[in-house]
Amino acid sequence: MKTSTLATCATLLGAIALAPGAYGQGLELSTSPSRWRITYGEIEVNESEDMGLLGIQYELLEAFENWPGVFAGFGGYGSVAGDRGGFFSGGFSGGWRRQIPGGFFAEVGAFVGGGGGGATSNGTGMMLRPFAALEREVGGLGVRLELAKTDFPGGEIDDTSLSFGLSIPGELLAGRVATGWGAPIPMDAIDLERWRIGAGALTIEPSSGARTISGNAFGGDVSVAGLQLAAEISESSYIPIYAMGAVEGGVSGFATALGGYGRSGELGNPDLRWEVEGVAGMGGGGGVDTGGGLLLGASAGLRFRLAENWSAHASLGYLDAPNGRFGGQTIGFGIGWDPRMLRLRPSYDRANLATQQMPSHEGKLDVWQASAHYKIYHPTRSTRTESGGKHDTNLQLAGVGFERHISEHAAVVIRTAGAVEGDISGYAEGTLGLRLSASPFESFPNCQLHGTYEVGAGGGGGIDVSSGMIHQATVGWLWAPKPGIELGLDLGRMEAFSDGSFEAEVVSVSFALDILRIISAR
Repeated sequence: MKTSTLATCATLLGAIALAPGAYGQGLELSTSPSRWRITYGEIEVNESEDMGLLGIQYELLEAFENWPGVFAGFGGYGSVAGDRGGFFSGGFSGGWRRQIPGGFFAEVGAFVGGGGGGATSNGTGMMLRPFAALEREVGGLGVRLELAKTDFPGGEIDDTSLSFGLSIPGELLAGRVATGWGAPIPMDAIDLERWRIGAGALTIEPSSGARTISGNAFGGDVSVAGLQLAAEISESSYIPIYAMGAVEGGVSGFATALGGYGRSGELGNPDLRWEVEGVAGMGGGGGVDTGGGLLLGASAGLRFRLAENWSAHASLGYLDAPNGRFGGQTIGFGIGWDPRMLRLRPSYDRANLATQQMPSHEGKLDVWQASAHYKIYHPTRSTRTESGGKHDTNLQLAGVGFERHISEHAAVVIRTAGAVEGDISGYAEGTLGLRLSASPFESFPNCQLHGTYEVGAGGGGGIDVSSGMIHQATVGWLWAPKPGIELGLDLGRMEAFSDGSFEAEVVSVSFALDILRIISAR
């Protein structure tokens, strides 16, 4: 892996950690019920083959104040069983739910996304999955049954099947600077939790028996890079989440999405902790033989606190595809930001939020944006497919992103996108970057000009991106029709980072909403 790219990631995440929050005389808080929705089901690929799809979605259950019962969110699906390891599709979900007699909830909804891989015949790359579901709470979790129709327009997969799943309930605590004065929220109603967000890399040394789909041995190590997240359960346990793509090793398009359980503790020093993790998830693509796509892994490592809310880690472990011919020892490292988030205890009456506020010496706003974007790539004449042919048609991708403002005119951006049109079914990308903006027009205070640079991993769909590293530079225009909402237009260029021939002019449109989380001011 190129150390310059890791330095870029570290610098950007450092900017996140050092960014100030927004203070005021007090904060008005609001809550929205949310959930993680996890499903598994098998769909028919052809008359003799099924593919097991694992789906993970994050959704707000009351997404719109004036539309009761409407939920919306984002997530994706990936193969974990069968022989199509490497299939991924990411996108948006939404629908309507209502409680019915017997303690059940009835739902109708749909997922719309893009991606592909795993040698699936999925046409343009777009995936549609309308569904109807029944859900009932059991032991604090929602147990659900879904009847879904999975369709790839232009492809050969169109199947109706049953899926089983769980819903893990949660709550999004948001805030804004108070416009008036109110009584302080009792501090015994507040809990602290840590969410760590970071960037990192994992080098996999393939075992002697590891093989590509074509049966060849690997010529060297495989390196992946991307996001590393962790949600604290207690002081000594957490849930690790990884989303990473190939950047070295000749397997561009190989990607992993993993989650699991971790334990940690002090190692003779408050700033030094040991960590042990077990993870499971999906992975494949890039010619790597992961069978149906299921990956299992374990690791042990050290985490060192560099500064307040700022840490680095290193680990050793093993990753294996039990149904394929891929596995090997791993060396990982990364850097992360982990502020203390605030949450309301279940016993606190949410109706009191109408008259009570968070004092400014206890909490501050952490300003993020969630965005949806649609990209069109116009490849240059030099762009080639992996087989050497020309790529002379426009390519279209859809994706989601998050931005964290680090000052009035700068933001860190995290974006993912998958193919939905253009004969590149299976292409997907994930990037991390920095956006700088300015408001040069006094007559149009709601408009901004900006420039953005991003670097990350991409591959699949036959596009020649060499090692898998990509980078993009754009300039654009932002318009805020009302506070908290932004519409954007960007123009620029995307290229393979090193020897790949992929080069394209970029046009991108986006829609973004502010998310104002609360972190501890202490």
